[in-house]
Amino acid sequence: MTSLIETIKAKIDVVEEIGLVVALSKSGKSYKGLCPFHNERTPSFHVFAESQTWRCFGCNEGGDVFTFVEKQQGLEFRDVLFYLAEKAGVSVEERGSQRDPEEEREISAARERLRKLNEDALLWFHQVLLRSRDAADARAYLQSRGITSESVIAFSLGYAPDQWDGLSRYLLGRGYTEREMVSGGLARERDMGRATGVFQGGRDVGADGASEEGKSDARGVYDYFRNRIIFPIRDIRGRVIGFGGRAMGDGQPKYLNSPQTLLFEKNNVLYALDRARDGIKLAQQVVIVEGYVDAVIAHQYGTKQTVACIGSAITEKHIQQIKKLTKQVTLALDPDVAGEVATERGIQEALKAFDRTIVPVPMVAESAVAASKGRKRREPRGMIRLEEQVDAEINVVQLPPGEDPDEFIRRDFQTWSDAVAHPLPLMDYYFVAKTAGLDLKAPYGKAEAAKRLLPVIGAISDRIKRDAYIQKLSTMISIDERSLNEELQRVLRGQRTTGVTAAFTDR
Repeated sequence: MTSLIETIKAKIDVVEEIGLVVALSKSGKSYKGLCPFHNERTPSFHVFAESQTWRCFGCNEGGDVFTFVEKQQGLEFRDVLFYLAEKAGVSVEERGSQRDPEEEREISAARERLRKLNEDALLWFHQVLLRSRDAADARAYLQSRGITSESVIAFSLGYAPDQWDGLSRYLLGRGYTEREMVSGGLARERDMGRATGVFQGGRDVGADGASEEGKSDARGVYDYFRNRIIFPIRDIRGRVIGFGGRAMGDGQPKYLNSPQTLLFEKNNVLYALDRARDGIKLAQQVVIVEGYVDAVIAHQYGTKQTVACIGSAITEKHIQQIKKLTKQVTLALDPDVAGEVATERGIQEALKAFDRTIVPVPMVAESAVAASKGRKRREPRGMIRLEEQVDAEINVVQLPPGEDPDEFIRRDFQTWSDAVAHPLPLMDYYFVAKTAGLDLKAPYGKAEAAKRLLPVIGAISDRIKRDAYIQKLSTMISIDERSLNEELQRVLRGQRTTGVTAAFTDR
């Protein structure tokens, strides 16, 4: 691996690579420019051709061409390795792979072929949407959702017509095989005689009775996407890796994504991340929405740091990608039951995936509690405990009831923009979410609210903030702070049995 890295570095000039994204000027033996990793007016970013390294004397970041691409593009090292190897014309065999070199070359060639297949499919879908009479309803639908023609072009939106093999015939004409189309997730194999579709005398008859007249050129396969608006899905480098299709009319399922392929795994992809990357860095924030249209509309109106999770589930793999770009995650998922569940899961995945730091925190003094009960208690001074503190800020945009992000943005962009700029801190969100449906005037409701909220309040390492939320809870359920503090101590004692407490960063 070391020799491979050195081979790549010998073929790629760090000055040229960095010069693609940073305006550099000669300064003595080095080149200088404005640092892409922090805001500055006076250049403190230097690139050294002799040593093939770079360093910013403002933020103290530095390294070689690998570290620059990794940080600037927010890629994992493995992806950087493949990216630079491709530019250098060097063959890469995966480290630790059990496959032989010939098999690795075949897989690499298959990936490249699939990328070209996806690009050709994208062009076909896009041209159908722009030019075909059959796409009139699709164009009208996009217009009704407020998506402009500029956004259609920018996101390369497309349309899969209501026919069984339009794309398949086109791709066959481009030289692709039926096997490639199936493995690439763009076609399915026909299964003669099954209810999902039978071939009868030159007609394809589906389970719903729909058919296409005429002899098909794609006898063995039929299109995976039919009568759907198409949203191309790209990786962080902008390469098409799959597609999402939104059904027209009452078609089911409403949203259909590409199946898993060599390039596409929906649990590892965030829609529009390639377009949002620079916006995320600039805003120091990522906004996660649930749907393709939400993301497109957000970008169209100027919230460029927006991405969408595919299938509504945020995963640890998503957060691993995001944390290279920002430490502030703002969730703006749909305000329905499914959205609330997705928000809760997103919070948990973010808390799990972000890095943690160990911080010393003074022990909560219990002497005051003991004194209030008339007991004297001696405690050693200077006692501390260690807490894990999540190195991130996680918050939530609270959407109006029954209104998805795209609707909110179109109706009142200024309010949306303010909500994104000042989202609900995680703890405040929990006060809303965990007490929803409780009668806070009834004894049971009061007890249940305390039971749900005290554990998360106890996870706050900052004593002042913790006291503030105890006060907030006291006001909410009309229970005096002393009683809540006593209960909190019992919660904390339970947490200390492990010696380390997971804590939120509540900035």
